[in-house]
Amino acid sequence: SLLLLLLLFIIIIMANNKTKHKKKSDNNKNKQDNKHSNDKSNKKQNDSNKHKQGNSKHSNDRSNKKQNRDNNNNSKDTWVRFVESHTKMLLPPATIWYDLDGCAPTSTTLTEEETGNRDYIQKIQQVAAQLLITETKLAESSHSKTRGTEEEWMMKIVKDGTIADRLAAWMLRVQESPLHRLKALDTLMAMLTKSNKREALLAMDTLSELWLLTLLPTRKLLPFAQRPLRTVKPTKKGAQCLILWHFEAELKARYKIFIDKIQELTQSKEEDIKKKALGVVYDLMKAKPEYEHVLLNILVNKIGDPKPKVSAKSRHFLAQLVQEHPSMKGVVADELEHFLKRPNMEQKAKYMAIGVLTQFELTRSAANKTLARKLTAIYFELFQRLIKEGEVESKMLSQLLTGVNRAYPFADLSEESFREKMDTLFKVVHVGSFACNVQALTLLLHVMESQNSISDRFYRALYAKLLDENIATSSKQAMFLNVVFRALKQDPIVNRVKAFCKRLLQICVRMPPNFVCGVMFLMSEVAKKQPGIYTMLQHPENDDDDDQFEEVGKKYDIRKREPVYAGAECVCLWEFALFNKHYHPSVQVFSDAMLQGKAIVYSGDPMHDLTPARFFERFVFKNPKKKVSDRGGSIMQPKYEGLNNVKPVNDPSFLKLAEEDVPVHERFFHKYFKHKTQRDKRKAVTDLDEDEGEIMSTDIDFTDNTDWDNDDNEEGNMEADSGAFDDEDMDNDFDDLAFDDLSEDDSEDEIGGDGASSIFASAEEFSHLLEDEDKAELLQRARDLGELRSERAGHRRGRKPSKNRKKKARTK
Repeated sequence: SLLLLLLLFIIIIMANNKTKHKKKSDNNKNKQDNKHSNDKSNKKQNDSNKHKQGNSKHSNDRSNKKQNRDNNNNSKDTWVRFVESHTKMLLPPATIWYDLDGCAPTSTTLTEEETGNRDYIQKIQQVAAQLLITETKLAESSHSKTRGTEEEWMMKIVKDGTIADRLAAWMLRVQESPLHRLKALDTLMAMLTKSNKREALLAMDTLSELWLLTLLPTRKLLPFAQRPLRTVKPTKKGAQCLILWHFEAELKARYKIFIDKIQELTQSKEEDIKKKALGVVYDLMKAKPEYEHVLLNILVNKIGDPKPKVSAKSRHFLAQLVQEHPSMKGVVADELEHFLKRPNMEQKAKYMAIGVLTQFELTRSAANKTLARKLTAIYFELFQRLIKEGEVESKMLSQLLTGVNRAYPFADLSEESFREKMDTLFKVVHVGSFACNVQALTLLLHVMESQNSISDRFYRALYAKLLDENIATSSKQAMFLNVVFRALKQDPIVNRVKAFCKRLLQICVRMPPNFVCGVMFLMSEVAKKQPGIYTMLQHPENDDDDDQFEEVGKKYDIRKREPVYAGAECVCLWEFALFNKHYHPSVQVFSDAMLQGKAIVYSGDPMHDLTPARFFERFVFKNPKKKVSDRGGSIMQPKYEGLNNVKPVNDPSFLKLAEEDVPVHERFFHKYFKHKTQRDKRKAVTDLDEDEGEIMSTDIDFTDNTDWDNDDNEEGNMEADSGAFDDEDMDNDFDDLAFDDLSEDDSEDEIGGDGASSIFASAEEFSHLLEDEDKAELLQRARDLGELRSERAGHRRGRKPSKNRKKKARTK
């Protein structure tokens, strides 16, 4: 029974626990159901809220668009009503249209609202076009009323005049008021497309003058869409703005058409038309910024023109452009870079384009530093391409190296950028033309100077280049000597400097005087830094120790590749013994200064001043040029003093100088013109004596009864003598000319008591001008010549001179 009771108790407890667990699970399930239902209801409520908000926003957008559309329609309707009521001129006629109120540039960017609403811009532009048409009609009506007669005359010229008159008439009409004369401008533009080339060229000149002087402002023209159209209200002020803005947009479109026509003319088959069109392009680009990128493209494209003169004209205009506007150098460089990278471009055109880039004048500014780096990158890119193609001896390579040499000092580049190119540059030194070699040496020296160290390899290459036979005929002599001078001045090894000096003098033996003087002047300047050079002039060679020198390897060997081991310190500069007896006086003076250990003092450029061309230029003293260019063909060439500030060699102040005060290379002129002056004085005396003999030989009889006042008599005598004269006797008729203008009252005063002989000086009166040893000889020659010419004149007149007349002439 106890067990039964215990079992029953356990069953009852288990039943209670099960009931409690069931209730608890039911409660949890109810809670979860409640939470799920709540989430579902919340989500449903949120969806309904979002739907309501979307509907609300959509309805707001639709209402806003509808409102904007209504506003646009209202605005359009307002502008339409304003246009219909437009019966008076809103803008007065003006030559300078861009100075009118309302034409100033405002914003060049569109707002987000205007960008998305192109329809509104189009509608407002239509309104502006209608306003401009109405304004033009009102202006024409007003002009015809006030200036009717003048207008009729102008239209008659336009209809029946010549081409030049018609162009001038249309030009005047446009200049009176460009804003109201777009039709006249269109007429001129139509004449530009005529098949008649002469008419087209005249129209081009007229239109270019119009664009430059009247139509184009000093800023860029703005399109109509880049104006703040929302700020314009349908008022008089707003209408003025719309008219000016639309006119500017129309002008911009017509200017683009004009440029396109000019571009077509630059592609003509006739060379003169091309050159004239390029001149117009340059004038427009230089003066106005409108469409400058298109104009620049035209100029750059004509560099590759097959006509050499057209290509040269294009390059000249580009060089002038960057001089007029230095800030455009970067833009021009970019355009030329694109030109160089075009496929299938001829090498000649590339060569010409690189020539333009090398003419850029650079300065040490931030902008020019960037430009110099860009130019250097362009040059090296083309340089590497040429090296890969194996065109080492081409002119292009020399041009590229020239450009690198000019841009490198301003680029401030790192050493790593040149390390890979050093071997290539040393290779270029030994191949190709001499000009290319000099450019490579100059670039290598630039790079090594920036690294504060010049390698032995460079000195070895420079030493070998001294034996190049092309030095004598090269135009790069001065540049080559400049490289030698800069390298020797920084060389720490004296023996190497002596080897260079010895070789320089050896090649001077076969060089012209200007090169010899340039080398001596170079040695004199280097000796200021390297005084050991004078030991080769002051210490004699030791010929007794030749065996000793051969043992230690110290004998001079001209064939050594390394100048340090050439043994030049063991020899003297015997070449100065030849130069001291040179035919050119300047070479003698320079050589004498070096032998005495003195520095050569010369303020000019011996490489230029002592050339044969400069020598003959000094003879140009009768009709000298007004201005002699101080540069060569390139603006990058160094300046030199021309003949502008140099006195002529026949100047009296020059001839009065003592001989020792005259430079040695001009003493020839001093002696020559001094002797010529003395010779001219003697010739003048001889001519006077000849004139005396000629006058005395004429058949004038002062004892006859000639009536000087009788005109008939005089005319008869003249007629009688006219048959005996011919054209060859005109130079012998001084006697007739001397007495033609003498009247009877003046004849006695003029002639004097001794008759005609007293008005002429005898040869003895001029004898004091002559030197003593020449007096007798010249006087006798004068008498003989006078007698001979007197006899010849008598025979020509048909009269045989009598013995008494001969005797009288000889006695006088």
